[in-house]
Amino acid sequence: MFNRFTLAVLAGLLGAACGQVAPEPQQEQALASTEQALTGFTGPMTNSHSTPTLALLGNGRALMVDYVSEVYNPTANTWAATPARSLPRFSSTLVALADGRALAVGGALGAPSTPYANVDIYEPQTNTWAVTTALNQPRKQALATRLADGRVLVVGGFNASNMQTRSAELFQPATGTWTPVPTDANFPHYADDTITLLADGRVMLVNNMGVELFDPATNTFAKVGTSANGRYDHVAARLPDGRVLLTGGSRNTSELFDPVLLQFTPTGAMLVPNRHFAAAAVMADGTVLVAGGHDGVATTFGSIERYHPDTGTWTQEPDLLQKRHRAAMVQLGSGDALVVGGAYRIGAYSDMSINGAQAAERLFGSCMPQSCAAQGKTCGTVSDGCGGTLECGTCGEGQSCSAANVCVCAPTTCAAQGRTCGPVSDGCGGTLACGSCGAGEVCAPGPGACVAAPEGHALYDVMQGAPVCPSVASGCDSDALLVGRGPLGPELHAPNTVAASPCADGTAGTFHVDASLDRLEVKTLDGSPLQAGRTVQVNVTLWNASAATRVDLFSAASANSPNWVLQASLTPGAATGAQVLSATYVLPVGSRQVLRGIVRDDGPGTPIVECSSSPYADHDDLVFQVDSADDTTAPVLAITSPVTDTVAKQRVVQLQASATDNLAVQRVEFHLQTHPPDGALTLLAVDTVPPYTASWDPLSTTASSFKVVARGYDFAGNRTEVSRTYAIDNTPPSVAITSPANGATVSGTVTLTATAQDAFGIQGVSFYLDGAPLGTVQTPPYTVFWNTATSTLGTHQLHAIAQDGLGNLGISSLLTVTISSGPPPGPRSAVYDANWKTPACLGTPGSACDSVALLTGRGGLGPEPHAPNTVFGTCADGPYGVFHSDESVDQLVVSTVDGGTLRPGALVKATATVWAFSTTDVLDLYSAPNAASPVWTFMGTATPQSSGVQKLSVTFPLPSSAAGGIQAVRAVFRYGGSRSACPNGSYDDKDDLVFSVQ
Repeated sequence: MFNRFTLAVLAGLLGAACGQVAPEPQQEQALASTEQALTGFTGPMTNSHSTPTLALLGNGRALMVDYVSEVYNPTANTWAATPARSLPRFSSTLVALADGRALAVGGALGAPSTPYANVDIYEPQTNTWAVTTALNQPRKQALATRLADGRVLVVGGFNASNMQTRSAELFQPATGTWTPVPTDANFPHYADDTITLLADGRVMLVNNMGVELFDPATNTFAKVGTSANGRYDHVAARLPDGRVLLTGGSRNTSELFDPVLLQFTPTGAMLVPNRHFAAAAVMADGTVLVAGGHDGVATTFGSIERYHPDTGTWTQEPDLLQKRHRAAMVQLGSGDALVVGGAYRIGAYSDMSINGAQAAERLFGSCMPQSCAAQGKTCGTVSDGCGGTLECGTCGEGQSCSAANVCVCAPTTCAAQGRTCGPVSDGCGGTLACGSCGAGEVCAPGPGACVAAPEGHALYDVMQGAPVCPSVASGCDSDALLVGRGPLGPELHAPNTVAASPCADGTAGTFHVDASLDRLEVKTLDGSPLQAGRTVQVNVTLWNASAATRVDLFSAASANSPNWVLQASLTPGAATGAQVLSATYVLPVGSRQVLRGIVRDDGPGTPIVECSSSPYADHDDLVFQVDSADDTTAPVLAITSPVTDTVAKQRVVQLQASATDNLAVQRVEFHLQTHPPDGALTLLAVDTVPPYTASWDPLSTTASSFKVVARGYDFAGNRTEVSRTYAIDNTPPSVAITSPANGATVSGTVTLTATAQDAFGIQGVSFYLDGAPLGTVQTPPYTVFWNTATSTLGTHQLHAIAQDGLGNLGISSLLTVTISSGPPPGPRSAVYDANWKTPACLGTPGSACDSVALLTGRGGLGPEPHAPNTVFGTCADGPYGVFHSDESVDQLVVSTVDGGTLRPGALVKATATVWAFSTTDVLDLYSAPNAASPVWTFMGTATPQSSGVQKLSVTFPLPSSAAGGIQAVRAVFRYGGSRSACPNGSYDDKDDLVFSVQ
């Protein structure tokens, strides 16, 4: 931290050099001429200075005190270090004395920083420091100011215990003595306060608790204002009129204190109102410069603002070259402001020192008046930005001085130009609306006057931007108004598209070599007047250039707010030259409608839009009046489907209606009401093209009936409504397969028979084998034939589905049958298979697989043929013991419990003939659904009842596998140890048996 001095004192130090205590602005202005104004960084300082204090000496130089001291020569723009003080220290307080010397009070040193009572006086003439009487108590970051009688008041700071001190004392330079001053024990003063010498000699102190005044005549303190006037980390500056400006810091507001009236008055807030620890100085012109500071957390500012007391406003100044906070600032004799030291934030509450080369910079101190040209003003009286005014001249003929003090064009009027309709320039870049025309008239482009148009033939209308037939007729014809394309032809009044939806023509090509739209005509089919709901024919005359040419026709019900609808896209063919193409559409509701024709040559596949970007596209509009006479005839409407009064719950209902009208049907709406008559009516669908259809799924409701309401509309808005109520049949037909019986064994050709019935009749019965269709029968008896030879042997599932007359479906129970080609095969004896390296029963599955004598013994004991007899030889037997004295598996049999074929899911019994050493031996049985890549699953355990030969069994279901697959079982006979599909016991025997399954 560093000590904060009153800006009035800083500004007044110039006068102090001449023995004056409170200099007036005029005196400061007189000193400003003694040096030349400079801006930018000063010469480098010898050190960085994070806690600088600054005072202007009597010789015009500036003394900066931090841990080391430096003197600034404003003429040479250089810094020079002074000799060291009696004790180098931070956070001292520096005050310029009336005789031109400077007093450095207190400060701190070490970590933690210990306050000291040392006081030194700097002598500018000899560039030396001299020790003077110490303070009555140690202080750092104290507040100090020189009084009108030359004494120095020192207040607050931190004492020897690093606690805020509430004491104050006065220094008498003539005797070098300190005298204690009584203070308010409840009103502390510390480093973030400000101290300001007032014009009447009193001293103003401001901190976060409020404001108080010190009276040197009585050596007493008195509170003024309220705590709401208090603030910290702020700036206090005494203005030339004696008021004090308080701004920034802990409050985002600015206010002025009047020491005569003892009143606080709000004034303009800074442009960056939350500046903490900004540097400031009162300039010779009476303005206040406030520079830098931080936002209270992580951001240091580089901006500068100037306060203008005459207007109570702030203006932006050029930024500091180095952003900084806790800097010191003083006005030099040149009028410049010197800013010294400080730091900048590199994160939340984290500061970085500023290097010596950028530690100090000079700011232009005086306000620079802004000329009329610099402000962009060309007429009238304006402020110069510094309290004065400028006369910026008068405007010439046809111009006037605007509120922005700029000469602007004086617009003309429609009457002055003799125009009665349409838009026209006001002569100043604007547009005048000179009125509209009556019925049957258009605004002619030349004179800007309303003229009558011949019936059925268009004239160009300036207001509409296109040819217009203003009266209702049986048709409207553009005649020759559209010949050509844009500048090619040229086309009169191109692009001839309505002002509410303009679209420029392509400019590439040559007239009547490349494509153009030359004429548009719209007319009724029977010669009746153009009326909403009537079908009209459009004739397009074009010049065709190639087979790639396309003609798109759009219409809109309002020419003044077109919502374009594509009516047709026509292909003229390969013939070149003039052609006429035609199309029809129904006129929508609207009194002034528009037709747009587009001729383009980008061929099929190009998106159709109402404004093509092709360089060869021609866009032309034709505006025409449509009869607004009321059509009171409503459409004729009927619901034609479903025909029956009941529908199936399980089927989507297809709704259909027929509608006709004397002119044309615009749309048919289908509304649905479930639970009639009380259910809500909801819109189901809208159809604009016959046949008018919609669909609905009865599964979406729990209702037993529903009501369809159809509404037919014509283009005049006439409506017809019809309705019909339907019952919902939620009862599916009953169906059952009566032959064959569930669980039957079948072979050859089997007759499948089913029965089905429903109140609405049966449309058909379908039979399914394992989910795949076998056949459908529409009439009883419901019978199909199944050739079992086309299916695999084993179990299969059958079911039937019946459909009633409304479409509901009924599903029978699943029926399971087994296909057999004859009696089930018996047990099979295994043979050794060199591929599997184990006994195997391959090919047609039997009811059992027996290893016979292929496993007798264990490894080299016996010996066991082809040991170890495990799949691919992957699990070796234990090598120790004696044949038929120690453990061995001699035979392994797998058989179905029901005597059927070995098959996935069948319950089997695995029996091992073993030679047991003792009753502590254990037999573990494992199964693998795929012998080619076995994953062994434990199936069960058996233990012998005695030593010697015996049979041990485990029963389990065969795992699932693909039809015709090859499975395996493993017998592990072990002497102790833990369960494993491949243990490594020395007396353990492991044998596999591989077999085919159905």
